[in-house]
Amino acid sequence: MTLRELITQHAAPGDTYEQIAAKLNAPTIVVNPRAGEIETTTVPTPITMDDITAIVPPEEAAIIYVKAPGLITNMQQAIDADNRGWLAYLLQTATSPEIGALSSGTVAALTELLQATTTTTETQPATLAGPSLAQAAGCGCVTSTMVQGALN
Repeated sequence: MTLRELITQHAAPGDTYEQIAAKLNAPTIVVNPRAGEIETTTVPTPITMDDITAIVPPEEAAIIYVKAPGLITNMQQAIDADNRGWLAYLLQTATSPEIGALSSGTVAALTELLQATTTTTETQPATLAGPSLAQAAGCGCVTSTMVQGALN
């Protein structure tokens, strides 16, 4: 379909070139073939240093600060990098005999934190934004200048 035919089909009498271009570029609404489907997504729950400090008692944190002061900085870097494997390794380091900072109860709570997941569900909508009239006709994005040229 030519741009002129598309304009003739969709322009109203008195529309300006800009209004015609806007009509032709506006997204259409199409039926979603997956309407009503429910998508469930499970992802690891984000971890913050605040989550960790809420679990680690101050007396255990003090041992870490004294025996492995760089460990806290490394833990923050692992959190910032969203690297749970590295974070788990660093927490295991805090349980090593050399450091011995974390009790078994703290380790259990931190393990639970590392394994926590968040599940969300989303229902597919009945309709979706579709291509504009101009895109569907193969005209791409139409400008008012293009409309003027097609009509003159």
